[in-house]
Amino acid sequence: MTQQPFIPVPGFENPYEKNLSIVKEYFKKPFILAYAILSTLILLISTGLSLFLSMNTNAILTQIIKSIISDMLGANNKQLLDLIEQLGNSNYIYNIIQSIILMIPSVIIIYAFYIMYFKSKNPSSLSSPSSGFTINWVFSIIGLVLISLVSLVLLLLLGVLIFVATTRLSQNNADFVIPVLFFIFFVFLVLMPILLIYTISGVRFYSSLKKSVTTLYLVKKGALIYGIANIVFGILGCAGAALIYFYISSIGSIAIDLPSVSMFPNALQNTLHFSNGVLFLNMVQQIFLGIVVLGYRHHINSYTAADTKSGTTAQNPPYSEA
Repeated sequence: MTQQPFIPVPGFENPYEKNLSIVKEYFKKPFILAYAILSTLILLISTGLSLFLSMNTNAILTQIIKSIISDMLGANNKQLLDLIEQLGNSNYIYNIIQSIILMIPSVIIIYAFYIMYFKSKNPSSLSSPSSGFTINWVFSIIGLVLISLVSLVLLLLLGVLIFVATTRLSQNNADFVIPVLFFIFFVFLVLMPILLIYTISGVRFYSSLKKSVTTLYLVKKGALIYGIANIVFGILGCAGAALIYFYISSIGSIAIDLPSVSMFPNALQNTLHFSNGVLFLNMVQQIFLGIVVLGYRHHINSYTAADTKSGTTAQNPPYSEA
């Protein structure tokens, strides 16, 4: 659809400015800032827990390897044990650098929500949250491309494995491997479309935000699916984290009986708990994002419904694009 330039008419409000003000009215609400602050805190806590998890895991693995070597070769191999210790320290430093690099996209996405809030808080018609919308739109596009590529690679890999299993394995091995591969293939066919629909709805939602502040239309495409999906995935993730917590707590006595970890069962259990805590915090953030998305949809619906009821839509937009 070709966007026609707006020609000012006495007695009518500029629809571009009106749409911008409507969108800004939503994104200047306190819970948008609350979401940005909560996301910041969760990112900092998750990163801290991840670093602690890395340190704890690294220490456990290093001690396991050193214990095994000492049992096999004796405690006199000091140079080999020192080398293992140095490799463990190097691996920890690598994990720190990796955690910092992985933080960068999350920092930029959270920064976009601060832009949305403070740009919307500014009453000037020249202040637009569009840049914040664009940042999240770009990252959603990148996510869609990456998921599509990973899906294609996994599909090809599964195809190759099924082909090899049907042509190269013995009958006994094939009878076991082929059903497993077909089950994995079935799970893949179920989960990948769901993930792609979720990602595409995210792209559509952030694109809708951009269009709402730059065109005659108030757009909410993708908001319903994206919002509901975030909440559902978040709730399922929190439930999974709770189940994992109770499971980890219940296997404490079993962990003590394992020969390789008998000397530090508490460290192993705490490591699993911290890892699960990171999952839980990220699921809480996802639920909050779903609420923000659905809140925007409700906000747009309330305006378009009011204008339709009053009969002013045709004369003085906002128009709602389904």
